[in-house]
Amino acid sequence: MIAADDRLSRCASALMALVHTRDVACAQYALLGFREAHLALFRDNYARAALGVLADHGYTARSFAAALAERTCARFVELDLGSTLLSALPASSRGTEARG
Repeated sequence: MIAADDRLSRCASALMALVHTRDVACAQYALLGFREAHLALFRDNYARAALGVLADHGYTARSFAAALAERTCARFVELDLGSTLLSALPASSRGTEARG
């Protein structure tokens, strides 16, 4: 079974590639003179494709957003706050021991 972080990373990478492709394609379509209604249809098709990418990785739009927010917050606390703000606290207050 694929680890949750790896699954999230793979899904995010696939979505980023899809967004890049959508942006490039829509820019090309606009240069070719396609009307806004056509561009909106292309964007809708890419949005449906994005839902397929999420489903392929076991996510819904909501569960992906929640997993991404949870992981992003955890990494921020772990990396940024852990190395800066939390390091200013006494070591005894940073542990997982019970607080009274």
